[in-house]
Amino acid sequence: MASVLLFLFAISFSNDQIHLEKQILEDGRFMELNENYEAALQIWESAKERLDKPSIEIALNYIRVSTEHDMRGYYESASDLYKWALSADSIENKDIAIWELELSMVEPIMSQELQKNLRNYLSQNDPDFFEYLNGFWKQIDPTPFTEYNERLIEHWQRIAYARANYDRNENTVYNTDDRGLEYIRYGPPLKKRTGVLRVSQSDIEKTCNILSACDPDVMRSVIFGMDPTPYYEVWIYNRFNTEMRDNLVLIFGESPFGLRRLNSIDDLIPNQAFSFGKRFDHPTLAGFELEAGVISPGMVFQYVYYTKLASLDMYFGRFASEMNMNWDASSPTSLARLGPHLGPVLNQEADLAIRLARNAAPEQVTSTSNMIRNIDIKIYPYRFLGVNGQPYYATFLESQPHRAFVEDLSSNDEIMMPEGTLFEEAFQQYELLHGIQILDEVGNVRTQSRIQSELVVTGEEESAPSYSVFTIPYVSDENKIIFQAELHNRNTETNPKLNTAFSSSLRGLGKIDYELPGPLENDPEELVLGDIIFGYDLDYDSELNTLVPFVVSHERMIPKGKALALHFQLYNLIPTEGLSEFQLKYEITRDRGFEWLRGKEREVSLEVGFQTRGSRFVDNLEIQTRDLEPGDYTLSVVFTDLNTQKRVEKDLSFKVISSD
Repeated sequence: MASVLLFLFAISFSNDQIHLEKQILEDGRFMELNENYEAALQIWESAKERLDKPSIEIALNYIRVSTEHDMRGYYESASDLYKWALSADSIENKDIAIWELELSMVEPIMSQELQKNLRNYLSQNDPDFFEYLNGFWKQIDPTPFTEYNERLIEHWQRIAYARANYDRNENTVYNTDDRGLEYIRYGPPLKKRTGVLRVSQSDIEKTCNILSACDPDVMRSVIFGMDPTPYYEVWIYNRFNTEMRDNLVLIFGESPFGLRRLNSIDDLIPNQAFSFGKRFDHPTLAGFELEAGVISPGMVFQYVYYTKLASLDMYFGRFASEMNMNWDASSPTSLARLGPHLGPVLNQEADLAIRLARNAAPEQVTSTSNMIRNIDIKIYPYRFLGVNGQPYYATFLESQPHRAFVEDLSSNDEIMMPEGTLFEEAFQQYELLHGIQILDEVGNVRTQSRIQSELVVTGEEESAPSYSVFTIPYVSDENKIIFQAELHNRNTETNPKLNTAFSSSLRGLGKIDYELPGPLENDPEELVLGDIIFGYDLDYDSELNTLVPFVVSHERMIPKGKALALHFQLYNLIPTEGLSEFQLKYEITRDRGFEWLRGKEREVSLEVGFQTRGSRFVDNLEIQTRDLEPGDYTLSVVFTDLNTQKRVEKDLSFKVISSD
């Protein structure tokens, strides 16, 4: 009896929660209908405290209304509510249709493999659906170290814009025309041209003066009889990556089914314009049939259309040049052989060029990176072994926030530096953060670290880099590693240069995905040497960085007059009576370049003995190189375990550069 009562109570409680969720939704929608959008958002946001289970329907309504009405103060809450919806531990039957619609709205910016996986999870009511969808959004988050996901907000901003501006059809999941779908994927194009393509009498005469076997009188009658004046729209995006040989060209035009994306500009040409032969002759304005000759009317359309658009992008210019070259009246050989077939051939080539660019383009591109000053990042990993012999990386993250700092300070100088304010006071209000995030194969965070780094700014155009060192244990080659640098202005009275979905304090951003090299291999039977870190100005008393108390030069460039500094780690020494002994022999030779007949000249050579307890030795070493002249050198090091005579050696090239 008690179990029955408990069951009935659970059903009653569940129904109460469903009723409460429905009431919260309706209350918010009532406020939205009355254009009280803030009240609607506040009602929906209360669901997080009032409901025992997340509500995807409430989260989606919240993010839709906040982005449709550009309510930037609510964007972080919108991102938080969406993440709350993804924290569900099961897929409720009442929510399946909503999740299917949401997945349909995200699929255009996903890989096909991920789409398939998510569809499978959703069809089986598998809660892994939430993990994988959350992992997707985390991977494309421009600031993955914060809870706020700007890319999610940007996606919905684009949906709102597309619905308001691209409504000449409703053939996409967003109820927009095809332009809306592409806008949601890639954002605003770099270049755009719209209009109506007309072929005038002068266009026909000019074309027939260039193309052989083209009768202007026949063409005029045939083309004006067809009278196509199609509306077109061309979008140009610069190449998104190195895999793309050409820019991405998207062409839209009217079709019997409304405005659609076209395979090429040739889709605007009537099909009958490419027909040839007597039984396919073309009607004229007078109602007669005239044979066009070797050149089909479609080829005239092609020549005029591509020539008119040639200045927009090399895609059109290339095919316009091809027609000038192959269809020219002065070299009619190809025309005599192929005749009107040249038109369809060019059509296929034009289709293929666009298709290849689309295939090489990514599924989605964020515009957020163009709205905030980029911070250049470089990563330098060094491979070592821990006390237990497990491999790890001492990884340097170097960033260049100098330009972002100067640009922001200049645009906010009246607030940051009123009369009487010292530069140091303004400088102290900036914060530079370096971070690293390790993701698993799904895209969820395995571990992360974020630290404040010293902001290095000088009066020079190219400042010295700011840097941080992260210790990264080797776990798996399948892990994805993200490095990031953020510059923040903590003065709340200032504003960023552009109004974006980012946090208002963010003024500079750098982010890269990085693949670490293979780990240092540890053969217990051999003497093992970790990667050597190069630098100069060793300070034995420094407390700033216990790993490398010197200026690190990852490119191995040492200023003239400086002493070379090294950090090295040696493993698998064999102690005798608890004491390990080894010898380091190093030699520096100069590469004489074209004076190779003289061979290499030894500049510095020395043998040093070391003793230590245990099998592992870590140290920093200074080598006197102050007298070396600028040039190319090779450092050769040989470590020998004096107890076993095992040895390990390495040659490292470096440069001495002028200190001017």
